[in-house]
Amino acid sequence: MSYQTVAIPPALGLQPPSGADVVLLAELTQALVDAKVEMKVMLEPINWTPPSGRPVMYRQDAIDVLFKAGVPVDPGEVVSATSNAVQPIDDAELEALLDMRDEMAGTDSFYKALDGALDGILARLYAAERQTNH
Repeated sequence: MSYQTVAIPPALGLQPPSGADVVLLAELTQALVDAKVEMKVMLEPINWTPPSGRPVMYRQDAIDVLFKAGVPVDPGEVVSATSNAVQPIDDAELEALLDMRDEMAGTDSFYKALDGALDGILARLYAAERQTNH
C-alpha cells in the first residue's frame, strides 16, 4: 500500500487568542481529497473561529490525527506551511470582521481578532498598491 504525502495548507493571517497555529478545516479536507486520502477520523474544529466563521483546528492536532490515521505528513511541508508570511485577507474575512465589530466592539476577543487581521489587511492594501503602480 502506498501513500501520498499530504501538505497541510496554511491558514489565513489570523490566530486564536492563544497564538497557536491553526488550519482551515475546509482547506485541510480539500488537501486530503486532492491527495486521494480516505480518512475515517473526525476532524474536530476548535471553539474559536476567525471573523469569517470558517472552522479551524490546531495545526498540531491535525498532524496528530493524520499520523494516527496512518497518513504521512511531510515535516518539510509542515515547516514551509507554517511560515509566518502574511497572507492578504479576503473579502469574506473583511465582511466578517465588520460584522464582528457590530456585535463585539470593545471586547478583548474583537481586539485580538482585529490585531491579527491588521497584517492581512495591510498586505492586501500593499499588494493592490504594487499592482496599481506596475
